[in-house]
Amino acid sequence: MDALAHLKNRLFALTSRGALLRIAAALGIEGMEQRHTYAIINAIREHQPFDLAQILAQLSDIELKMLASDLGHRLTTREERLQALLGPTPVAATPTPAARPAAPVPAAPPATPAPRPVAPPPRPPLAPPAPPAPRGLPAPVALDEAFTLAPPSSRAPRSRRAPSRLPGAHEEAFVAIDFETADHGRDSACAVALVRVEQGQIVRRMAWLIRPPRRQMIHTHVHGITWAMVANQPTFAELWPRLAPALEGAAYLVAHNAPFDRSVLRACCAAAGIPEPPQDFECTVQMAKRLWALPQSNLPFLCQRFGIPLKHHDAASDAEACARLVLLARGQQAGHGTP
Repeated sequence: MDALAHLKNRLFALTSRGALLRIAAALGIEGMEQRHTYAIINAIREHQPFDLAQILAQLSDIELKMLASDLGHRLTTREERLQALLGPTPVAATPTPAARPAAPVPAAPPATPAPRPVAPPPRPPLAPPAPPAPRGLPAPVALDEAFTLAPPSSRAPRSRRAPSRLPGAHEEAFVAIDFETADHGRDSACAVALVRVEQGQIVRRMAWLIRPPRRQMIHTHVHGITWAMVANQPTFAELWPRLAPALEGAAYLVAHNAPFDRSVLRACCAAAGIPEPPQDFECTVQMAKRLWALPQSNLPFLCQRFGIPLKHHDAASDAEACARLVLLARGQQAGHGTP
């Protein structure tokens, strides 16, 4: 894979939905607000010309820092990160080379400063200002002094559904679940992972590839799963009887962006003629918004913030990260530094 293709893949893996919508708007792609994240990514990837400089300009400083750090660039300013990301890649092949950043600014600035090479368009702030996070993340999962519950005025409003049960009591058992899908159909699960927690400890991990009902693998660029990898795997109907016992006695299921995983489970059960599990779903996205005064609530940001290992869009890694976020919140709620 060349440098530009690798940068594109990591860009979409680490970028929030809000930034994806800004990118789509900057490229003139309309009607994305109600589309699933995968559909927004595909629309951006298929847009011609693919103006990387214009896309990077839509990222927030922290998203740009995460992307540069993920690709091995340890830089301090936004301009340096943009320069590093655009410089080594073959961006000149795009029809809009003028969007590339200029050479590094000399020590003595000119009398009339030149415009910034890649300046993001004015936009309203994504979130209320939050205390800055420390530069270095500790190796263990630990909470620093700057980490506090958000004041009531900054917490996300309650939805119309029943109040969230997260983070819940220490003794409550729950199962974190994550699906990856092959195409835009909710019945196209191609991977699933379950992580069971009892008495505040992870006691069981299960992860499987699934043969989806169609050969079309639209989302391979997101999760890396190809048809060759799943062609000989069990279908959801064949696999679910092996997984269902892991849910027995669990108070609820947990997912990061639970509406998506709930809809996949519901569609796959319906297609297979299998009853849905009786447990309700709880969402760690909503938990993070409600409990923590942080600028973002996507999984890569939260895991980087709290030192939780993550291989994003790997079902096993995503499910375990989701479970550890709940344990982290329980530990903080109980007044402990670690879950």
